[in-house]
Amino acid sequence: MRIEQLRTRLFAAMAQWYMPREVLIRSDGRVKYLVLSRNRQIAATAVAGSVALSLVIASTGWLIADIRLQRRTDDVTTARAAYVELLAEVSQYYDEFATLARNMEANETALLGLVKGKVSDGVDVDAIEAQLARSQLVRAEGLAGSAGLKEKLQLFESDLRSVVSRNEQLAANIALLQEQLAAAEADKRAIFKSRDELVDQLADAEAKLVEAEAQNAALDESIGGLESQLAAQRAANEEQLAATRAAEEERQALGTDLRQQVASLRTQLDAALDRGTSVDQRLADTQHRLEALRNQREVLVLARDQLSSEVGQLHSRIAAMELSQQTMVQRLAERTRSGADEVEKIVTMTGVDVDTLLRKVTIELSGLGGPFVPVSERPVAGPAQAMLASVAPLDLEMSRWEKLQVVLRSLPLNAPLDSYSVGSGFGMRKDPFNNKLAVHEGLDFSAPLNSIVLATAPGKVVFAGRKGSYGRLVEIDHGFGIRTRYAHLKSILVEVGQTVGYRDKIGKLGTSGRSTGPHVHYEILVDGKPYDPMNFLKAGRYVFKG
Repeated sequence: MRIEQLRTRLFAAMAQWYMPREVLIRSDGRVKYLVLSRNRQIAATAVAGSVALSLVIASTGWLIADIRLQRRTDDVTTARAAYVELLAEVSQYYDEFATLARNMEANETALLGLVKGKVSDGVDVDAIEAQLARSQLVRAEGLAGSAGLKEKLQLFESDLRSVVSRNEQLAANIALLQEQLAAAEADKRAIFKSRDELVDQLADAEAKLVEAEAQNAALDESIGGLESQLAAQRAANEEQLAATRAAEEERQALGTDLRQQVASLRTQLDAALDRGTSVDQRLADTQHRLEALRNQREVLVLARDQLSSEVGQLHSRIAAMELSQQTMVQRLAERTRSGADEVEKIVTMTGVDVDTLLRKVTIELSGLGGPFVPVSERPVAGPAQAMLASVAPLDLEMSRWEKLQVVLRSLPLNAPLDSYSVGSGFGMRKDPFNNKLAVHEGLDFSAPLNSIVLATAPGKVVFAGRKGSYGRLVEIDHGFGIRTRYAHLKSILVEVGQTVGYRDKIGKLGTSGRSTGPHVHYEILVDGKPYDPMNFLKAGRYVFKG
């Protein structure tokens, strides 16, 4: 049982030390994610440790070899000093031996003379015999000393050969250690070179990311300028239409006045004929008035022709502006449609039905109403209605894009931790307690105890407390049927009914409930149905990559 506990603690420590990490590499407009799994990190650590251990062993061996070489050098120096001393002793023994030899020759000469009877009367035979005895003794001692000296010389030569052999072996070991040290240095330089290349690639990826963000900002600015230009042209068109309508109304008012005057003249003429008085005068007056009316009519016709010319010019300008507006609206509609398609692709990656979410957004955000106007009473289509009709597709695309943006803001597309490693995935797995097959409706994120757990999308807290095997649980409603759950918490930092924003702190990571170690069990539900959070994280990478 104790061994099992130690193994569990060891695995938990390795899970904290070797959490899976991702390296973002961007080149030529393409983004790649290099996943550093736990096994890869352990293998890299083992290789680095082996290299470091090899370097330490090589350095230690080199140091030991150096110490041994120094000792051998000291031994050689000592041996050389002893050899010099021994040579001095040999020289001394040689001098003594030469002296003894000369004395012995002299004594032998004297003895030979004595034997042959050639000794003079004054020679002391006893002294000569004593000196001969001493010479033989000294000679024996000299021979014994020479034998000891030869033994010392032989022992010294044997030690000297042993020292030379050891020095040669030591030199070979030092050469081998130097080769190993050179190989270790080459491996170290290769590792440093690989690290520098990775650092350069990371710097290039960051630079390209900043460039992409700048291009995106410029595109947003150009779209804003086009929208402003469209609004200004629309206002100018409305002013010109108002001026045209005022001119038409003025022309109609002049025609009405003319008809009223003609009617009045006819009434007066009838009255004059009936009364029969001053017919000629009245005819002259009538002709004069008719002439005046003709002149006024010519003026009105001239004014009408001028107004017609101006109206034609206005219609031409309106047509040109409508064409420019339609082109601009078409471009904006295409860009909006492209942006909406990109957002729809991201939402589709999560596995949630896009049309269902859009219908929910339409129901919650739209308001319908207005007066009843029968079909027969609709106003006749004119330039303004044509202009509105040309803008209608853009309005539809903008409406769809805005709804998709609302959906995108409500989707939890990020992890609930800043730093983590992924444990059990979504779907079928073996239960960690009984090893039986079970359904895992979420994703486990491992991290150190008391790590801050964050909300993955804005919403409202609908549950905060203990809930069975979940332990301490926080559940957030993000709207449109989307909810997230955060289980096995050590402590809860929010309350029911509280509104939280994106990446707000909601709790601390723990191991409450049915849990084998520190982690947060994370679930995503849409209309009560669980979805794989990993799909949402993959979709989030496309949103946050720039």
